[in-house]
Amino acid sequence: MSKEPPLDYDDREARAILAETLQRLSPTRDTEAAALKLAKELCSLLKELDFVLDSTHNKPQLLVFHPRGGQSGVWLNWAGGDFRVSLDGKSGEPVAITYDTLTKSYIGTEPDSFITPEPGQPRRMRSALAVLAEAVSERLAKL
Repeated sequence: MSKEPPLDYDDREARAILAETLQRLSPTRDTEAAALKLAKELCSLLKELDFVLDSTHNKPQLLVFHPRGGQSGVWLNWAGGDFRVSLDGKSGEPVAITYDTLTKSYIGTEPDSFITPEPGQPRRMRSALAVLAEAVSERLAKL
């Protein structure tokens, strides 16, 4: 098989336009898989940092966890691309992340001030994992 020659045109904008079109035509096409991946990454990070996952809540699209030794926990649920973090499992503010059709993953809605951009490049958006971690931290501070 021969390798395709590189394109002579910058295809970044065209890719974004076509990816957004696909997302409009089939909105849940990749978002659920991306949401589950993000939730699993958060879960893995929380376990690594000695949080305890409450396994008594056997519902899809729901994670309940608390710091080791803590009684109260934080609830993370998601549906249709809407992530919410709460202390009671019933309410909660939406977390400021959005689905990126080009990367097929979630990203923050604000520029990332934690990582310095490459010279001449725009600042990238915050990591969705960092935005979720911040929301969890804010809820834990209210316990």
